[in-house]
Amino acid sequence: MNDKMGGGWAVGRVIRTSLVLAFLFLFASGANAKVIDVNEGDSITTAIDGADLGDTVQVNPGTYTEDIVVNVGVILRGVGNPTLTNASPGKNVIEIKTAGVAVTGFNITGTSVAGILVNGSPDLDTTKPVVVYNNIYDNGVGLENTLTEFPTDAYRNFWGKYGIGSEKGKPGAGSGTHVNNDVDVHTVNYDPWLTAYSIDGNYTDALQQLDDNCDQTNILILNNSEAGIDVAISGGTIQFDEITNMGSALYNASPYHGSATLPGTAVKYYDVYVKNYFGGSSAVATMDIDYSDVVDPGVLEDTLTPYVLHDSRWEAASNVVVDSVHQKVHGTFPVSVLDGSPIALVGQSYKVTILPHATPNTPISQKPVFTTFMIESVDDIGAVYYQLDGHSSSGWNPILDGTGIGTGLWENPGWSITDGEWANVTNGTHTFYFKFTTTSSAVGDNGEISWQFTRGGVVPPVIPIVITSPKAGDTLTRTPWKITWTMPTPENVLSVDLWFARDGDFTMRGGLNNPLHLATLGADTSYLWRSPNFQTDTAKIAAVVIYNDGTQYVGISDNFSLAKGYSFHAYKPTPKTPWQLGSGVSRAVAVLGSWF
Repeated sequence: MNDKMGGGWAVGRVIRTSLVLAFLFLFASGANAKVIDVNEGDSITTAIDGADLGDTVQVNPGTYTEDIVVNVGVILRGVGNPTLTNASPGKNVIEIKTAGVAVTGFNITGTSVAGILVNGSPDLDTTKPVVVYNNIYDNGVGLENTLTEFPTDAYRNFWGKYGIGSEKGKPGAGSGTHVNNDVDVHTVNYDPWLTAYSIDGNYTDALQQLDDNCDQTNILILNNSEAGIDVAISGGTIQFDEITNMGSALYNASPYHGSATLPGTAVKYYDVYVKNYFGGSSAVATMDIDYSDVVDPGVLEDTLTPYVLHDSRWEAASNVVVDSVHQKVHGTFPVSVLDGSPIALVGQSYKVTILPHATPNTPISQKPVFTTFMIESVDDIGAVYYQLDGHSSSGWNPILDGTGIGTGLWENPGWSITDGEWANVTNGTHTFYFKFTTTSSAVGDNGEISWQFTRGGVVPPVIPIVITSPKAGDTLTRTPWKITWTMPTPENVLSVDLWFARDGDFTMRGGLNNPLHLATLGADTSYLWRSPNFQTDTAKIAAVVIYNDGTQYVGISDNFSLAKGYSFHAYKPTPKTPWQLGSGVSRAVAVLGSWF
């Protein structure tokens, strides 16, 4: 997958010969359960008859026409969504007659009676059948359970093309042939109602292995390589002897109807199923999603992010990392949100990078200058525009400079508004809005791209400059004294200006030498100073720090004392007005004056 991917999107699938499962727990039937492979042309029924309790009968891709009866507690798993249909008229496709059975990963279709019939012994209440991640459609009945006292769990199944949203699979939904592909809602637990086929569903029913304290981390791992998603669950405290159901699947389209808007373009939809896990609020699901089979998704690779639909809104994963070498996206979700909602792998068709980052809580007095201003797009960029405090259709101003027009990468380091525009910006919070056009569309008309700042005449020291020496109680003589201070960061400092006021007054109203400018420095945090030859108990030092992005901070020392003493070199500074000290000092004068 290249850094930029254009066009529409499609999901290509590679059928693998085996499903990799790695569990740090014991199967409910023991650690010696085996996997029995069935290939097209083989008999599923024969494989089941030769299986033991807890075994997995793994059915590989193909179409299998037979009347399947399950008399032993096995996991019946399809790889690559094999299709099952009945061999005899009036027969069910699958009949489950015992406890501990799971059916997952199949297309089940074509019978006039039940796609799946649960019709067995009373011991079904011990470990009731589970039907998950199947596409059950065009049958007389999708799933029927004759044991009314023991409901069957049937989650994450597609119940056919009739009905919409929560009506999917309900009795009488839609119209047409095989409209009665229903479930008996009184004896089957099933929810939600899928609107897309599941692909490569993988499910297991497991008993957790615990330590002596009933505590364990990293206890569940499900690697579903066919669907392209690996999941590891860790954290929290679980309960002894509890059964955890876990599974994952890929969907061929958006699996649910809903009004929540995705924050980008979905290139894949998944489901991760965790039931009866008692990890508590600290339990975390870590996912690695493979996107190597995604073709032309129309998004930038490094913007890919997993989202889960939770409480009617899409929530992004934490700790997202895009591994372009292995073409996987890593992210984490709380286990508590994996409650039957879809997971979407979402990307953006563009990416805007602006540095410095917006810090609207830190007022500035100089116009902001962008050290980095870059737009990446899957389509060629035609023009770039800006607007201050609005994004109306008639208010856009073109940005004429910059490089990369006609390509997918535009840059304009050093961009800012003009001095005249800045002069008209009032104190308060303001927002730059940007938009750009491509060969097919415009991005930003609705305010999607913005950068906020606050202009202030009085600049509060959000992260104050601290004068650490001299401090209250210090008395300076004619012996040189080291002035020291701290500042938020030594990076990207434009200047540090030091000032001295004999009476602590920095209002610039004390005459030519009060306050007195001592020095203009770089990113220094100390300065050796010989104090003037007079006596006062109200002296103060001020430090003005200005950063390259226009951020300004002022720090004022405590009152300290000066002691008058004899010296052969009397302190006689040459009088200079603030505007004679140079443009950098003049800027510091303005900042210091605005502080007072």
